[in-house]
Amino acid sequence: MRYTNPTVKGGYSDPSICKADGRYYMVCSTENVFPGIRVMESEDLINWEQIGWCITRRSQIDFAEMASDDGLFAPTIRFHEGRFYVVCTDNTKNRNFYVYTDDPHGEWSEPIDLHQSGIDPSLLFEDGTCYFTSNGRDEYNVPCIQQSEIRIETGEIINGPHIIWYGSGGRLVEGPHLYKIGAYYYLIAAEGGTEYGHMETYARSRSPFGPFDNYAHNPVLTNRDQGDDEIQGTGHAELIEDYDGNWWMYFHGFRQLKKWRQYHTLGREGFLMPVVWDDTGWFHVMNQGVTTAEVDVPWIGKQIVQRGAVDVSMKEEGWHGRWGYLRNAQADNYRISTNLLELRGTDVTLNDEGSPTLTFTLQEDFEAVFETQVEVLEGEAGITAYTDERQHYDIALVKTEEGYAFVCHLTVGGVHQDFRMPALSAEGTLRIIAHRHFYELEALCNGETILHREAESRFLAAEVAGYFNGVMLGVYCVEEDPSNRAFNRFTKLTITYDR
Repeated sequence: MRYTNPTVKGGYSDPSICKADGRYYMVCSTENVFPGIRVMESEDLINWEQIGWCITRRSQIDFAEMASDDGLFAPTIRFHEGRFYVVCTDNTKNRNFYVYTDDPHGEWSEPIDLHQSGIDPSLLFEDGTCYFTSNGRDEYNVPCIQQSEIRIETGEIINGPHIIWYGSGGRLVEGPHLYKIGAYYYLIAAEGGTEYGHMETYARSRSPFGPFDNYAHNPVLTNRDQGDDEIQGTGHAELIEDYDGNWWMYFHGFRQLKKWRQYHTLGREGFLMPVVWDDTGWFHVMNQGVTTAEVDVPWIGKQIVQRGAVDVSMKEEGWHGRWGYLRNAQADNYRISTNLLELRGTDVTLNDEGSPTLTFTLQEDFEAVFETQVEVLEGEAGITAYTDERQHYDIALVKTEEGYAFVCHLTVGGVHQDFRMPALSAEGTLRIIAHRHFYELEALCNGETILHREAESRFLAAEVAGYFNGVMLGVYCVEEDPSNRAFNRFTKLTITYDR
């Protein structure tokens, strides 16, 4: 079997996977995006489709105070006795919680708090016991992995927490998962930080609370010494056995813009590598733990047709189901249907830390064309390549006292550069063309380009913004006068990827 990494493109960081009823299910971090925690489904571990969200109601989580580098971190999904559990960290409130459902396509429960500190929580159900594992710090503030036994019905801790491992020697040990495989408990974790030194390590023990013996060849997975490779930052892994008895490691990494050009704009993406066991009960990741773009698994003959990045078209029913909002969006400012998106602006702009009238989806590959027709009744209506409130590129049509104008905003590090050209009417075409190294922003009227600017991709990268979520392609409106309550209209919205 041959496939290409990443298998999930765009900012699907901190992936966690379980299997149930012949399929696989995945959740990922979503930070300050509402709805929260995407739920993905797959038949083959290669092709994934979003089927919903875990956090869909404000009663579950209040997003109002979540900063752009905060929010919902590193969920873990598990299936036990017919029920799905997702445990996650609300880093804004320094709390761990879990939600559950019997139908991953449907609604999830209200959160149940877990009173153990740290981030990156995980669960293991084994012989009637539920183990809750997270990272933490000891009495000397040294990072470690800690674990408790909990009562899953209430979240109550009944034993612990106990420190069970300090990792293999790398910094910032985190992202733990505990598995019972055969006679051993295997504990895997991420070390080295989630940047260019990222790696995955593991240890094993006869007891869930240790002592754990380190794998002699740690790290089992890393691209930290592959400086000229496109793929970097591999780690935060999940170990999983497929339905045919083959073992895999699923994890995140990122693709830098160019050899030695240490910027990445698409966030942390989903990667898959085969795992091989030896006769002594230790495992290793194929290719000496180095992740490659092309993977050939010779012992698996089944061929799978791999899909690429997901195109967007308003013509498709439910096209907006994968789109999100910043923090606590005002629902009455959005009207969404097939072939039509209507937005009503407020005085909260894309430069503010509140909740502007903005809906977006992840940019899933370097080469993309994002286009829409817009009709402006009041204020400003446009599209954006958005990382956070201090880094975004926008192209829009605005109604002014003098008439209409096309505007382009380039915001980097909170510094704004604006360009403006007169428009002939209240309607026009807006386009963002994403390339690996730069973005083109265009405004057209009757097929004629009125405004065109270019801006470098690297200024939207995580290395500049300092955040993990990657670039998002969004539609927005701004209206400074609160007495104007008109809806601006977007039609013929598409995002297409160059395969």
